Amino acid sequence: MLFACGVGIGLYFFGVSEPLYYYRSPTWIGPLGMVKPGYDNDDQRAQQGMFIAFYHWGLHAWIVYVLVAVLLGVVCFRWDMP
Repeated sequence: MLFACGVGIGLYFFGVSEPLYYYRSPTWIGPLGMVKPGYDNDDQRAQQGMFIAFYHWGLHAWIVYVLVAVLLGVVCFRWDMP
């Protein structure tokens, strides 16, 4: 239940705020302090914000959740827990 609440509030809050954050930030400071220039127009910034949000909440993030769920399920099954 705590796991589901954590995932739910993450999607509820960061699902909206993360694309807006990347849309509103004109530059991005990458590794080693390199600065990437801003995009030409609002459409490009909006597309990039959605792309980064989909990347952060995409398949590679859900793989971690699935691994934990499968591990808990196998342990409960093997130890005859309800």
